[in-house]
Amino acid sequence: MALSWRFLEAAPDAVVISDSEGTIVEVNGQAERLYGYSRDELLGSKVELLIPERLRGAHVTHRGAFMSEASFRPMETKIPLYGRRKDGSEFPVEVSLNPVPTGLGLRVVAAMRDVSERRRLEAAAHAADELMRQAVEIQEDAFAVFDRHGLLVLHNGAYRALMPDSLKGPLKGRSIAEIVERTTAASSFESEEASALFRARYLEALRTESGTDPVFLFHDGRVFRVTRRCTQNSELVVTIADRTEDERGVEALRRASAAKTEFLSAMSHELRTPLHAILGFASLLMRDRRTPLADRQREMVQHILEGCDHLMHLVDDVLDLSQIESGRMMLSTERVDLRVVLSEVVTTLRPDALRAGVSLHLAPCADDLPAVFADRSRIAQVLKHFGSNAIKYGRPGGRATFGAERTGEGLVRLSVDDDGVGIAEEWHSQIFQPFQRAGQEMGPVEGIGIGLALSQRLASLMDGRVGFRSAAGEGATFWLELRALEEAVPVR
Repeated sequence: MALSWRFLEAAPDAVVISDSEGTIVEVNGQAERLYGYSRDELLGSKVELLIPERLRGAHVTHRGAFMSEASFRPMETKIPLYGRRKDGSEFPVEVSLNPVPTGLGLRVVAAMRDVSERRRLEAAAHAADELMRQAVEIQEDAFAVFDRHGLLVLHNGAYRALMPDSLKGPLKGRSIAEIVERTTAASSFESEEASALFRARYLEALRTESGTDPVFLFHDGRVFRVTRRCTQNSELVVTIADRTEDERGVEALRRASAAKTEFLSAMSHELRTPLHAILGFASLLMRDRRTPLADRQREMVQHILEGCDHLMHLVDDVLDLSQIESGRMMLSTERVDLRVVLSEVVTTLRPDALRAGVSLHLAPCADDLPAVFADRSRIAQVLKHFGSNAIKYGRPGGRATFGAERTGEGLVRLSVDDDGVGIAEEWHSQIFQPFQRAGQEMGPVEGIGIGLALSQRLASLMDGRVGFRSAAGEGATFWLELRALEEAVPVR
């Protein structure tokens, strides 16, 4: 008896022994601790004492049914069972019942286990699974996860919707190879070889993680972008986005951009012809010695010449921009002495600067300033745009300084620094975009806003770059960087 008692006390679960009438005849220490009753309080009480009051009536019926066909019943979690402590609190339990015949009659040994923590963890896991399911389901793109063996373990409704009619029924457990084969087979191909080649490429792309997401064009006109990533446990996460409408929109924009470029090019050519005629006849009027113009007339013709010259430069810029965008811009590269180019640009812009009350200066260049291998006229064109802006947005009595210096990266930087109105920060991100004009708050300023955009594209064609620094009211510095000749490669 003493040995049996030690076994009972050593049991990890609460043990309650009752007779055929449901009266408790023995308990172990675990039962006392679990329910909060002492051994003396439990002995002689009905087992219903340990059951919530709302369930006691039904339990008496269940107990009678069990005793009529008494047999071992293991712990199970299918039916939720609850215990009640002395303080009235309830908790979920698992119970196993084992009828044992004795000399004193049938005894029922009940082993009871508090599963509160397990139920809490199960509820948390279920909530996490439900959250994951909803997070996956609300994605507009098709989403699927394959295990390391290539079997589908998770997907959303959008992925299901991509599947053909031949893939009816549950998808979970199907292999990636089967899904790809059925999916691609649903599209029409000109031959079985083409279908097999497409299927092999599609399957390989799904299995291979790379930095570039492949785009697949199906023969029914649909376009899909496939993103795939591998987890630390080698699961494959696949996202398939239908980009059919996006691609159509991109193609429409591409056609519109090409049409715009062609229009600008054609318009520029058409404008140049009458402009040349106006410039030519105005020049003849200025030089006509037989019937010389009066001073007032000469002044008006001079305005015509200046206006036409300005318009011709705008037309040339538009034509250059359209040629760059269409890929037809040709460069004439040569060894360029930057000192000479800077001097020529300053000389060209000085009359405009004098009229605006802005003084132009050429900063001394270092003796070892290297030459560059680029298009001389395009370098001058970029610097003229920088200089023209320094004049247009300068203050009367202000100054603009042209300079060049070697940087520590094998580059030469040509810069135009002014003390004008500067550029507000909100314009910084747009300053090199076509037809964007900062500084309009000053009033009407000549130009259509393509000079800086053209300068950036010309710099890129010469394997260089442009940039600036500025703040409102503090002037601006624009610069062009090109590779020094000793490191330069001929630009094609």
